[in-house]
Amino acid sequence: AGNNPAIMEWRLFATDALPPDPPLLYMNITNITYLGCYQRSSSRPFESQIPPSGVRSLPLDECARAAALVGSANFAMEAASSNAGLSECWVGSSVSPGNTGSLGSGEWLKADDSECIGANWTWVYDGTTYAHNGAASRMAVYTWDTAPGIRMWPPVDQSTNAPVLLPGGSNLDKWWVIPEGLPYGSGMYWATASSQLSASRAPNYAFDFDITTGWDSGTGASGKWLTIELPLAVQLVAYDIVTQPGEYSPFSPMSVDHEVLGSIDGTSWVLVNRAAGVVWALDAETKRFVVSEPCCGEERPFFRYFRFSGGYSVPMEWRLFSTDAELPPLASSQVDSSVSFSYVGCYQRVTHRAFTDRHYPNQIDIDLEKCMWGAVMRGSVNFAMEDAPDTPGVSQCWIGDSGDPGNDGSLGTGQFLQVDDSECIGSPWVWTYNGVNYPYNGAFKRMAVYTWAFDAGLRQWPPVGVDIGDSTAVSDSLLPGVTFRWEIPADAADYGTGSYAAMASSQFSAASWRPAFAFIHVIGGSRGWKSTISATGTNEWLMIQLPQAVQLVSIALADSLSGTGQQAMVDNFVLQGSNDGSSWTQLLSVSDQVWVIRAEVREFKLPEPSPGTDYPFYRFYRIYIAELPATGQNKVEVNEWRLITTDAPPPAPAPVTSLSYLGCYNRASTRAFESSVPSSLSRSLTLQECAVAAALHGSGNFAMEAASSVSGLSECWVGDTNSPGNDGSLGSGDWTLVTNNTECIGNSGWSWEYNNTVYPYNGAANRMAVYSWDTLPGIRMWPPVGHSSASDSSSAGMYRYTWHISGTEYGDGEYEASATSETVGWLPHKAFDHLLGSDLGWQSSGTGDKSLSIKLPKSVRLLAYDLISTQSSSMPPSFEVEGSSDGSTWELVKRHVLESWELDTKSQRFHVEQNGPGVWYNHFRINFVFGSDVTIMEWRLYSSADLPLRVLPERQCAVSLCESCVCGGGIQQRMLSRLKKS
Repeated sequence: AGNNPAIMEWRLFATDALPPDPPLLYMNITNITYLGCYQRSSSRPFESQIPPSGVRSLPLDECARAAALVGSANFAMEAASSNAGLSECWVGSSVSPGNTGSLGSGEWLKADDSECIGANWTWVYDGTTYAHNGAASRMAVYTWDTAPGIRMWPPVDQSTNAPVLLPGGSNLDKWWVIPEGLPYGSGMYWATASSQLSASRAPNYAFDFDITTGWDSGTGASGKWLTIELPLAVQLVAYDIVTQPGEYSPFSPMSVDHEVLGSIDGTSWVLVNRAAGVVWALDAETKRFVVSEPCCGEERPFFRYFRFSGGYSVPMEWRLFSTDAELPPLASSQVDSSVSFSYVGCYQRVTHRAFTDRHYPNQIDIDLEKCMWGAVMRGSVNFAMEDAPDTPGVSQCWIGDSGDPGNDGSLGTGQFLQVDDSECIGSPWVWTYNGVNYPYNGAFKRMAVYTWAFDAGLRQWPPVGVDIGDSTAVSDSLLPGVTFRWEIPADAADYGTGSYAAMASSQFSAASWRPAFAFIHVIGGSRGWKSTISATGTNEWLMIQLPQAVQLVSIALADSLSGTGQQAMVDNFVLQGSNDGSSWTQLLSVSDQVWVIRAEVREFKLPEPSPGTDYPFYRFYRIYIAELPATGQNKVEVNEWRLITTDAPPPAPAPVTSLSYLGCYNRASTRAFESSVPSSLSRSLTLQECAVAAALHGSGNFAMEAASSVSGLSECWVGDTNSPGNDGSLGSGDWTLVTNNTECIGNSGWSWEYNNTVYPYNGAANRMAVYSWDTLPGIRMWPPVGHSSASDSSSAGMYRYTWHISGTEYGDGEYEASATSETVGWLPHKAFDHLLGSDLGWQSSGTGDKSLSIKLPKSVRLLAYDLISTQSSSMPPSFEVEGSSDGSTWELVKRHVLESWELDTKSQRFHVEQNGPGVWYNHFRINFVFGSDVTIMEWRLYSSADLPLRVLPERQCAVSLCESCVCGGGIQQRMLSRLKKS
């Protein structure tokens, strides 16, 4: 430290042992065979020298690699005319005389081997001595081939011939097709890269069998990559790279450190090989990198995508070598997709197609699986593959909405008659998926039509084929950002109906890029979710709230139709789940996504649950993006997002009340219950909601009746304790029992299942299906049913009222209701008076935060609570319920985010999650963050009937008479009678 070190000489001593050979199985990636010694007179049979400048000798194996990289089946070694003692390497194209069979004739007569052999020109390769040319105008000619069991990718002499530019894309995305006829390797190839110096140095030029062209990553020190997609998955054993010739650049810019990664789906990458400290010091130097054998007898992995990753690099050619093993077709249970499809038939089209939308990109050779996912995200039940009229041999994918002829049952009629399958099947059009061969359309104006379905036990959220309609902005929320909600009507889908909300940290435009537009079943359009422009791009997120909790299995994301939108697509994100929109659990982490196909759909699966466990249930799901995309965009985007879940219902909370059917009763001139819920009879209530309304009203019985004014709708009727329906008058007078229950039971639409019991609705005019409700054993309702707070309440201060209940089975004592404000006539204690109607609840007054509180006579363990609103506009969707033991220190009991109050006079029951023995409170309050006044008609609480545990010092346990007390670490249960006896 502090001085300049000096070492005059440094010498190392080692054993004389040779380094170990590469793995024997892949030592010979290519074989070299000596063909003979040939003369040349005025011209050579190979036109290209390697390197082009001819300034260095190439050893035999490097010349063979160069021949493979340019697709020259044969090659020649010749004495350098200008540099005595040096060799020259000559290669050619497929039409060069040295490769066409012209050797041995004309100018290239065969000479004696001794004319090509000199003592300094012999070369040993794989145990065989090969002759160099040791005389002027003599060429030692060789042929090469891949070793048995080895394949080269792309196959020899198959250049990228006019690679096709991705429609509307950049030169970074090029694909080409090698037609059938080769022993292997036919199909579609795709090359893409992180960057490029210019269009003439695009990624496809690294695979064109021409070392004078290549991919140039451009300036930059790190993070550069080149990717190729092969037609099928292979086991990589080695790869060759040739760097830039000296005549095209004064240096050879290649990263000294690089990695090769593999992927089966182009999204999840695995390290295949790492090379460090590689010296690229020679002109047009070719190097071969052998991939190590797997450890411990494991099989080499299969990958379809390979990525060269390093710093600034200019590989002129990159060739990959694999085994000849092919990945076996996956069994049905092994397919890494949640969706499967089946062939419907071959259909003609006359003037127009049966599907309106062409799934972008429109001229790409899109395969069936990509087309299927496009149909899933679009909500198109069927989809079609058709020959592209402007690009023969390339397929088009067609999808549409539910009203398209391809989806509405019109196939087989009119312009879409079914024809023989042979009109849709051509050899280039067969696609294998899950071990089954499916036909593409191989003739013009013929559609090979398919249908798709989720695997058994899976479903999609939001439901397929159901548009969100008009989403409405919501300003009231405990969450930051922007929120939009929408409703799927009860009869619009087989599942998934109810209230949805989409939220995001920001939005680029409410008109086109609001968070709700990520769920509209329009893939590749000019709508979706996009964040606002951000300098840092940190902490952006997109969230959805579902009508119920679900078990998420995977998600599907689609990128944009536009180039900039595609580049803004999230490339690194975390998927999270929550049941309150506040506390989040990480479910999946995704990184390094490169979106190269516009309107592409990718599925991301959650890890399998551990043995003995299952996927968790969550109602909220969020994509959290910590940073801007690596593409340099200043915002993030998601075009479409779909959630794929099990069809398991969420676990039902333990019920707190029960229902009993009393019978079918006639009504003559009057009903047995005087109050309808809602009072306007503007909507049907379900049986369960009517039961909750009866509990809130203190009506022991209630009735469901057919709506006289709106056919097919139900009416809910409740009353007070003096109503005939509650005072024992049922069965007499105007309310005689109808012995035939069928007069109250209509079609299946009138039955309601609650707590595993099916109850009938009233399905006939002037008939009431009457029910009774009660709290379940071990459950208590606060305040107790039938005891109003209105008759004896007194003011105890500003917005504070007390009342006393006595003579009940439970619940005797003093109650107190208070609030932060009140409106004249709408007082806090009226939210607990068991009365529904005008001026019979609590309403706040003024702006700012608001709360309503109740103090009970004793501490309870809260299990559930009921709330009923007046109008949807007066009940905030987001609020919190808290508990306290002293009225000053409050703890969160339950957080509500975007609850649905879309219907007037809507009553809802909310259950409190129980963890262990629970927490005991005698104070409860509801907090609101809401600009307008809040109205609560009634608030009822349900608790367990057990008593809180008393914590006693150890010395008091022996003499205590408590029925349940905590002593040290254990609970001692004592019966008073046993203590007295002892």
